[in-house]
Amino acid sequence: MVDYRGILRAAETATVDPSLPEKTQREQEAGRARIMQNLRASVVDVGMDELQRRFGKRSVPTGGLRFVAEANRWMVDVVVHTAARRVMQFEDELLEFPSDHMIAQVALVV
Repeated sequence: MVDYRGILRAAETATVDPSLPEKTQREQEAGRARIMQNLRASVVDVGMDELQRRFGKRSVPTGGLRFVAEANRWMVDVVVHTAARRVMQFEDELLEFPSDHMIAQVALVV
């Protein structure tokens, strides 16, 4: 299985070569932004697949990605349908998703 989290960590530290022409630097930054967006989506997809395998697609139907500017980090929000027929939402940091803590929280309510 591909380690999207590891690739994402490495991509976050990548820099553009300042000796390149300005146009090339802008093109590389735009390409890097697209790659980062795709990697973030892949991390969420893989994490959601893991949660859905463990708890079922009906229990964990959707997850979403958002940026928290104050903390300067990406968070994943997961909607969970509980055994008591309620809907709960849990959040986890993107690079840890799904963390053992989140898995335990979901297991307690499903």
